[in-house]
Amino acid sequence: MTFWVNGYHNVVAVLGPDAVAQDHARTMKAHGVEQAFIAFDRDDEGERGARAATTLLAPMGIEVQRVLFPPGMDANEV
Repeated sequence: MTFWVNGYHNVVAVLGPDAVAQDHARTMKAHGVEQAFIAFDRDDEGERGARAATTLLAPMGIEVQRVLFPPGMDANEV
């Protein structure tokens, strides 16, 4: 929601870094998404989730970029 209220409307809330699912990937692909920016917290859980999301999305031809917040921070803190 932080991104939405700040003008970024092509966003998906996944309810945590372990919640990116095949359904998200299929829907993104079906709608022609070519690039995704992963903006999870910059902590161990967020790092693990970003790797998992990349593993899911990249084979579908979706380029994945990571938004890197300062260590230990998230979008709301920045």
